[in-house]
Amino acid sequence: MTKIKKILVPTDFSANSESALKYAAMIATAFGSEITIYHVVALFNDDPANPEAYLKNLQKAISVSEEALDDRQTKLEHKGTLKVKTKVSRAISIADEILNYSKEGSFDLIIIGTHGRAGISRFLMGSVAERIIRHTSCPVISIKDQHGEKDLHSKIKKIIVGVDFSEYSKQALTQAADFAKIFNARLEVMHVIEELLHPSFYATGESSIFDLNPDLYKRSRKVLEDFAHETLAETTDLNVYVMEGRPHAEIVHFADSDQADLIVMATHGLSGLDHFLIGSNSEKVARKSNIPVLILPAYEEPDS
Repeated sequence: MTKIKKILVPTDFSANSESALKYAAMIATAFGSEITIYHVVALFNDDPANPEAYLKNLQKAISVSEEALDDRQTKLEHKGTLKVKTKVSRAISIADEILNYSKEGSFDLIIIGTHGRAGISRFLMGSVAERIIRHTSCPVISIKDQHGEKDLHSKIKKIIVGVDFSEYSKQALTQAADFAKIFNARLEVMHVIEELLHPSFYATGESSIFDLNPDLYKRSRKVLEDFAHETLAETTDLNVYVMEGRPHAEIVHFADSDQADLIVMATHGLSGLDHFLIGSNSEKVARKSNIPVLILPAYEEPDS
């Protein structure tokens, strides 16, 4: 069973960061975890051409940040038995500071909003989240700003996990099954066959690899079912789906249409070029998904 003892929640005090914090409270309640709310004051962020002017107000910025964190800590602790800590740091690179702090603190999970404030700050917070997803050795849940369209903080009822049959996919599937058990959620296991047909095939009326190879869908479903049940030590209630297309696009579309509550993926899949492509797919899913995405970095090399 997955143990999540310490959760790190980076914040820039935006509405999206507040959403990530509420989501962290739900996860922490389910796993009995401790939350650390973390804010990084970015040096020279306001006026790179005149850093000395900003430094005069640095201590004030830190004090304001600490007060804001204390307020959020008090609100969370009053909701129940949650253990909450706060931390303010100052650094030139927000992403690097978060990465270093998460490693030093041995956190089990990072929960972060993919976008922060409006304008250029919105872009910067998005890039911070993407850099953390790409470089951390800690699992990350990314949350996109929903503008109140969906309540993400009530319960996880349906989980989608994308697999490519690699060892890393086994890690993702195992973690997803643990979340499904904790939240009594339905597990949906999905594999996308990425096969592009040459344009000449369209003249024959064939537009799908499944049309050309009718047995492929049935065989793929059987392989996926065997992979899922062999990976999970205990019998788990799950559905399997095989689709064709761009993996990130199909996963995001399926999650929306299936009204899923969480997507789980590994950042790395197969070796070589595939290793790069699978990581890229995970980042694209995190960037485009309207629901939270749990990204699992590879924590050990698969057997060769």
